[in-house]
Order: sequence, then C-alpha cells, then structure tokens
Amino acid sequence: MQRFHLISVALLVALATTQAVAISVSILHEFQGGRNDGGSANANGILSADGSILYGTTARRGGKDHGILWQINTDGSGYTVLHRFNAGTDGSQPRGALALDGNQLFGTTFLGGPNNDGTVWTFDLSANTFNVLHALDNDNGDGNFPKFGLSLSGTTLFGTADSAGSAPTFPDGTLFKLQTDGSGFTVLHDFAIGTPANGGTPTGKPLVVGTRIFGGTNTGGANGDGILYVINDDGSGFEILHAFDGTDGARINGGLVAIGSTLYGMTNSGGDHNDGTLFSINSDGSNFSVLHHFNMLEGDSPLGGLTLGLDAVTLFGVTSGGGTGDRGTVFSFDTMTSMHTLLHSFPDDLSDGRIPSGLDAPVLSLDGSTLFGTTRDGGPTGGEGTIWRLDLPGAAVPEPATAMLGLLAMTGLLMRRRRV
Repeated sequence: MQRFHLISVALLVALATTQAVAISVSILHEFQGGRNDGGSANANGILSADGSILYGTTARRGGKDHGILWQINTDGSGYTVLHRFNAGTDGSQPRGALALDGNQLFGTTFLGGPNNDGTVWTFDLSANTFNVLHALDNDNGDGNFPKFGLSLSGTTLFGTADSAGSAPTFPDGTLFKLQTDGSGFTVLHDFAIGTPANGGTPTGKPLVVGTRIFGGTNTGGANGDGILYVINDDGSGFEILHAFDGTDGARINGGLVAIGSTLYGMTNSGGDHNDGTLFSINSDGSNFSVLHHFNMLEGDSPLGGLTLGLDAVTLFGVTSGGGTGDRGTVFSFDTMTSMHTLLHSFPDDLSDGRIPSGLDAPVLSLDGSTLFGTTRDGGPTGGEGTIWRLDLPGAAVPEPATAMLGLLAMTGLLMRRRRV
C-alpha cells in the first residue's frame, strides 16, 4: 500500500509540468483486413509534396497477408491500395518510415525477398510500378530485418537492419546506405552487444545532418540500456554520444529530431516511473538532459520519433499505453517551457483504434495545423487499425480538471493492475 501511495504522489507531482486539452480525432479510414485491405499499421506514412495525399503501409493483410502500400486524401476520401506485398519476391511486412523523391516512394520490408532478410523497395506513383532496389542478404553481411524505414539525403538512402551483420562478437544490426537507383549498397557500421559494446538493435530512421548521421540503439552499450551515436556518412568516425543507464531512460525506440545543434528523442522505458523519458543532448554529446518522465496518466511507453512543429519549438509524439483509456496518447512538448500537453487519449472502447503506431513519427500537415497517424488495431467497428487525423487548436486551453479526473481514472487502473 505504501508503494501505491508513493506512485500516486509521483503522478500528482508530474501534473505540475503536464496539461490536458480535449481534442477528438477524426477517423479517415478503418482497416478491414482481408485481400482488399490492410491491417496492423506500424508506421504513420508520408505526405505528398503538395500535402494533399498521405501514403503509408500496413504490416499485415492484403492478398497473402504480407502487407500493403496505400494512399488516402487528407480529407479521408480516395483510399486506395497501391501494392500488395507477396513475400518471396518483393518482401513481407513493410514497416517504418517512407521516403519520397518526386514521384518515387521508398521503403523497407521486415521480412521476405529472395533471402527472407527483408528488402529496400521503390514505388513509382506516376507509372504505378513496384521494384525491389536491394534484397538484404546477411550471408554477405548486410544484416537483416530492416524495421524503421529510410531517410533520404540527396540521392542517398540511409537505413538500419534490426539484427545480424558482420561484427566479430554478438552482431546485432547494421547501418547502411544505397543510392535511389539501387546501386552502391554499403554497410556503414556493424553494431554488436559484445566487445566493443557499441550498442545493439539500431532503432529509428537515421537522422542525417550534413555529412553526419545520428541515431540510437535499443540495447547494448556500457549499461545494456542502449546508446546514442554519431557517424560520418562514409562510415568513419563512429562515436558513442551517450549510454543510457535506466535512470535517464532505456531502450530508445525511435529516431531523433534536431533543433539547431540540439537533438531530441525518447526512450520506451526507464526514468522515474519506468515509463520512458523525453531527452535532449547536444550534437557533440554534451549536456544530456532528461526533459520529461512519462507516466500512466499522460501516456507511457512512448514509441517512435518526434515531429517538430513549424515554430521550431513544439514537438509532437505518441505513446503506446497510458492515458485515460490506457490505449495510448498523442502529446505535444514545448522545448522552451518543458510543458507536456496531453492532446488525445485513445479510448478503452477502441473506437479510435488502439496503440498508435510508433516506428516513425506522427505526420504534420504542411501548414502545421494537423497531425496524421495510424493505430495497430481497433476502430469504430472493431477493425484492424485506423488512419486518424487530429486538428490542432490555434491556442490550446489547459484543462487541469480533466487531468485530475484522468489521475483518478489512472489510480483506479493502477489498483486493477496490481490485483492482476
């Protein structure tokens, strides 16, 4: 009982840096599974150049249950399945961030391809044609199971493989690059959780800043809780910027975002409540700071990366649990005031979907007024996930009473969890 009291007090203290606003999401599409639709979306997608169309993938369903590529207008009309993955030739379970260059979409699959190690693929939106740029082959040291998608810099794509590689002891993932025409596939770095302990299981799409690449790993490092790293885009100069130790977060599970020379990101666990943290660090590795400790009230276990608002101050993200319905949340964070704002809690009845997708960051409209994202399952009719839209208010009005009611709800949830 004493531990329960201490946790409740900690949640009350957390309210001092948290406010809540009541914003509903609009459901643009509910995935229905089967041959003609997808299910289990793991990523949020990317907007067309004019901002009118959202493109994305689901990891399951469609044809042989290997996932689909889809598009939808941002007003909810025009939902179309562009491609059904078939595992053997083009890959299975597309996941992670997409990249867009003109009419060419780029992405990865977690499995499938001729070696069943995953693929890097492209889809031509004008010709409606699909091609595999590279089939990963861990027998050649590529690594396998690319999970977090791609970043595009010029004509070069950067990505990570979730495991394997050529490290001499306990290989656990790779960082790679290739050209948009499929040529020049190169492993820039092999991760390993053995010696040297340079991190394992790289997470999030790489952040490319000039000729340097920043990222994190889910495990490994000096304390086994993951690291932040930087490396030159030619593979030289790998450096560990920070090793997590649990108290400052653990298991980073998404990419980083930069504001000037400061990097921001999130961990999935660790911190004061073991529910994850939001942190900042200078790009030279100095001044690491935990800016926010997540908890059950406002959302726990954040997934994916952060999206930077047009004001270059506000960050947007999602959590996979917590909130008043314990089904995940959408939030914003003011980097100037360190104020966390709970924008939306996904309800317990799953009407908005459950577990907002977190292998990439929420998508921000070109005018900065709207967020788009997906959920892994649920929906108004009990489907297999949703595409949602959240219209941001011009001036969000804090609702501390709502937050307090949420605390009471989460207190009840905590008591139920402790009895299980």
